Amino acid sequence: MFEGDVLLCWITVSLENLTADVSELEKGIEATYRELEAARACRESVAVLEEFLVNAQRQMNLLKDDCKKAQVMEIVLGIYYSVIADSMCGLLC
Repeated sequence: MFEGDVLLCWITVSLENLTADVSELEKGIEATYRELEAARACRESVAVLEEFLVNAQRQMNLLKDDCKKAQVMEIVLGIYYSVIADSMCGLLC
């Protein structure tokens, strides 16, 4: 097995874990938005919750952007290691 295959496999598993974590965080933020709406309906003070959601949403957007970049890098590395493996096979075969 080529070293690049091991690295690419590791990157893929890590990226899958990151994507799953982001999905869970999104669910939590959605639940917090529902809680905010319920608190508004009861005329409760929501300033702290609103501030939390603004900050959380900003960080979530940055995290999603980073995830997209990581997915692109995974594709690029896959192509790179595929070319390297083909070259190595050409030299050794």
